[in-house]
Amino acid sequence: EKLRIFYGKYELYVTAGIKFILGMIVFITINSKLGYMERLNHPAVVLILSLGCAFLPINAMVMLGCGMILLHLFALSMEASAIGLCLFVLLLFMYGKFAPKNGYSTILTSLLCFFRVPQVMPVAVGMLKEPSAYLSVLCGTVTYFYVRGVQGNLVNFTATEETEGLAKFTAALKVLIGNKEMYLLLAAFLITSLVVYVIRRQEIDYAWRIALFSGNMVELVILLVGYILLGMPEKILGVVIGILL
Repeated sequence: EKLRIFYGKYELYVTAGIKFILGMIVFITINSKLGYMERLNHPAVVLILSLGCAFLPINAMVMLGCGMILLHLFALSMEASAIGLCLFVLLLFMYGKFAPKNGYSTILTSLLCFFRVPQVMPVAVGMLKEPSAYLSVLCGTVTYFYVRGVQGNLVNFTATEETEGLAKFTAALKVLIGNKEMYLLLAAFLITSLVVYVIRRQEIDYAWRIALFSGNMVELVILLVGYILLGMPEKILGVVIGILL
């Protein structure tokens, strides 16, 4: 109750502080995972962007994060940046149309993907949001897999011959189209968030607790079976840790 009173009294400052810290984590993570444009890696850039995000709507952080990713990708490969731009335009259109008030979900999903525990988000979204909020989870997940895919295929994007342009476009597209793990997570997250949402809205005793337990179990089963079928058993430990969180 004291925390509620404190937040109510200093809401503006607390919110600004949270967004500043979150911005720092977001921009530092982007620079550490990509970092191809050296000018963006300077601490002053991260500090200025984070300070700006502290006093702007949370969606400004989403836009700035996308912009920073695109600049890093442009420094690596124009083709990877072009595909990334098309992807972000599509994702931001869906996000802005159907889930514009879920900026925190989008950002946290991407961050938790980088920290290997994204299983937290579909349950949280199902517990606290409407079904449309799943699109914010989708945007964060797809963004992570595109960035990770580019990282894992650097050889395809660093060729200097002009004749390699088409090959780079093809490699960038394959990063998304051929990623079965991404499809598995998107399906698991959708089913989980819907299960949690439906159960927690029922007029039964302990609906929220039942929804929490059921959603986690559904997500655990889907991901365990999916990773086994994909031949990726090394991912199971991370799934269990994410479910426990």
